[in-house]
Amino acid sequence: MTAIVIAPIGTCRLNTPLRRGLGRFPIRLSLNRNFGFVHTSAEALQQLRFMRGEITIPDDVGKLVFRTAMPTGFNHKPHEDAELYLVEISSAKLITLGNHPVQMNYTHRYFSDFFVDKNRNREFWAMATPDRMHERNAWLAGDAAYQRLDAGDRRLLGGLQIRELTQTDIARDMAEIIDRLGADRTVFVTHVDAHTPDGKPIAVRHRLISVVKANAARLCARSYDPTPLMRAVGQSAAMERDGLDLTHFTSVFADMLCAAWHRELISLLRAEPAVGIATPVASPASLEAQWLSGDWRRASSEVRALVRAGSHLPAFDHLLGRMAFDLGDFEGAIISLELARAELGASEECDLLLMRANFALSRWVDALRYGRSLLSDETETPEILRACAMAAGAIGNADEALQHWQRLFHIGHDLTDAATAALELLIATGAADAAAAWCETVMRAKPLHVPSIRYLWTWHTGRRDRAALTLLTSAAAALGDDETLKLAEATIANKLFVPAAQLIAVREGAMASDAAATLAAQWAVEGAAMLVGAEGSAMLAGDDLIACGDLIEASWILRPDNKHMIPARRRVRQTLRRRVREAFRGRDFAMVVGLCASAIEIGASFPQLDHFLGRAAAELNDFELALRHLRIAASEGDRVASGLRLARTAIRAERHLDALQACCALLAAAGPEDHAATQEARRILASLASSAVKTSRKLVADGDAVAAWKLLGEIRRQQPDNALAEREQARIHSALRKQILSVDISDAASRLALGHAILSLAPLDPLGLKTSGVAAMRLHKFAEALEHWTVLRDLSDNDQKIDRNILKCRMFIERRAMLAAAAAANDAATATGLRA
Repeated sequence: MTAIVIAPIGTCRLNTPLRRGLGRFPIRLSLNRNFGFVHTSAEALQQLRFMRGEITIPDDVGKLVFRTAMPTGFNHKPHEDAELYLVEISSAKLITLGNHPVQMNYTHRYFSDFFVDKNRNREFWAMATPDRMHERNAWLAGDAAYQRLDAGDRRLLGGLQIRELTQTDIARDMAEIIDRLGADRTVFVTHVDAHTPDGKPIAVRHRLISVVKANAARLCARSYDPTPLMRAVGQSAAMERDGLDLTHFTSVFADMLCAAWHRELISLLRAEPAVGIATPVASPASLEAQWLSGDWRRASSEVRALVRAGSHLPAFDHLLGRMAFDLGDFEGAIISLELARAELGASEECDLLLMRANFALSRWVDALRYGRSLLSDETETPEILRACAMAAGAIGNADEALQHWQRLFHIGHDLTDAATAALELLIATGAADAAAAWCETVMRAKPLHVPSIRYLWTWHTGRRDRAALTLLTSAAAALGDDETLKLAEATIANKLFVPAAQLIAVREGAMASDAAATLAAQWAVEGAAMLVGAEGSAMLAGDDLIACGDLIEASWILRPDNKHMIPARRRVRQTLRRRVREAFRGRDFAMVVGLCASAIEIGASFPQLDHFLGRAAAELNDFELALRHLRIAASEGDRVASGLRLARTAIRAERHLDALQACCALLAAAGPEDHAATQEARRILASLASSAVKTSRKLVADGDAVAAWKLLGEIRRQQPDNALAEREQARIHSALRKQILSVDISDAASRLALGHAILSLAPLDPLGLKTSGVAAMRLHKFAEALEHWTVLRDLSDNDQKIDRNILKCRMFIERRAMLAAAAAANDAATATGLRA
């Protein structure tokens, strides 16, 4: 039987089964001008029109449409008309750039630095609807990652829009596809109706499958739904990661699916018997199984005998390549595998072996080419990313190497070397801001990543950011002796004495026996000694007060037993306090803020610092700064006077909850002598109680239901009989519960956020617990889900269903632990092999 030509238009769920079926079934793939994977009906129609030469795609748009491994001039090859077109429609979420649909996965890969942050990713797409474009563009203008893009890429990213295709849109696209191909040679393939970990179908996907099948029937075209076969096999065997991956098929299921297509679709195209290619006594699959079982000599002898006898199936070339690779004959493996690839087309198994063999021979260009092919087909593993990163770096392609290292960091198990490699590339290319941002990203996952600590210390030193250096000090304990001393010397050279002392102090215990460290620790003592006498008095009286105080505080940090520093520290504080009071009386509030901020930076705090700083900041309308320091003053200093000042400032800032809490604290701390203050506090409380409902509704409208709830709760605490506040709390609670019903169950992240919001108001709310439990399971946060289900079980009579979810969570937690341990061991072995 001659091979039937098939053209796949879809994702890996079409391409992988068909590629694995080459050589086993009489099929051949038409892939000329097929530019990549597509998901929506609009993308499928664009793919078909491009294949047939009806349209062109601009080069800039192509960056987000074409797979990255497309060879130069691929679009000049003519499309080979196929006898059967398998057209997959697996999504209704359409992303467009102008009039062109673009592919989300390719978009995320092209803008990998931008989309690597999950919060930024979520914000961007939430504002990518046509009605929010103006808001989104204003938000982008203030985003550092967006500003680092060149002008062309900023235009591309800023032009992306997203919307849901309607049933009418999908029906129209499918009809246009049938108009071009005819119903007799078109089969529409749906997504698989897999269930989430809580045992429910994905509602959006379930609806889309029904829409595609119904439209196909109206068009008198065939459709194929892989769900029944998946159910027969079992989701845990059919889908990757024990059924948790609801997108990718296992190799076993891909083979079964191709066999089903051949039996039910392909063999019906011709009158000839529906049989596969005539195979010799020993099939490639049986010989491969023999090889893998360890019977190497017999398997090798049989396959070579069959080839010599003329049974030269392309699958035998692949098997010979596999054998050569396993035996370390990488050159021979490449020859055989490339012959198989030329006949059978690209496949994950073939490209992975070719990538490994070329990498082993330091053929970086070819190793990268095959690695790119795997990534373009959405096959992404730590091994592939590591090989692509190392190969790209070896040929001087720094941008691509950086992209792969960063991606590896986010999906890998051993993150350290990927984080370090990415940082080194950013430093080498002079991208200082990007390198600092990368270090902060890394340290959120690995707080003791030494290269990031080292770079950020140098970065903040150059920017003279004392606060940032102080925050970084605790992590600096991970540094080695030599680098600690070098960083301290550079910090001293920038006259940042307190941060340098903090850096030395955090390591001093570990370096106590090191003569060099002990010597380095003396600089502050010796330098500060000069300031104790007449020279010190002159500096304190002049403009060098902060520098003088900085050196004295640094000395005190390193040698707190140095009694000579006690009067010097006292003089610094007294002088600072006097100057602040003078500036405040002179209404030079900017100077007050500056002096107080400098005192905080060098650790030279003095009585009433927070009071003066809070009042000066309020006069300058910097309410965040004012409230922060007045809150400290009210808790540590004059509770009544500072508390009243805090309440007044909070009212000006429209921070009514802060004002209410300040008044309550004031009343609790006040004595009989504070009659005037308590009267004013009671007036503020009465005013806040009467306007609490209006204020809370504004907070809810601004998206802060939790703050509204707390405000009303505080009112009720002060006025237990306030029925209006009680009713408003009930309304907020009810509104959040109703909001859950309006959010699609497939939007697990939003539902989890709503569940958290409800539980922050009512920790034992059954709906909040159930919503959070289901959403956490769908996001594979099984430990969190287990906590919610466990609490809910004590509150519910429906123990059986909850118990099932508890058992599922425990099972997935155990499986994940075992898989993570195995993956970490495998990644470590792979990384060692690649480095070797």
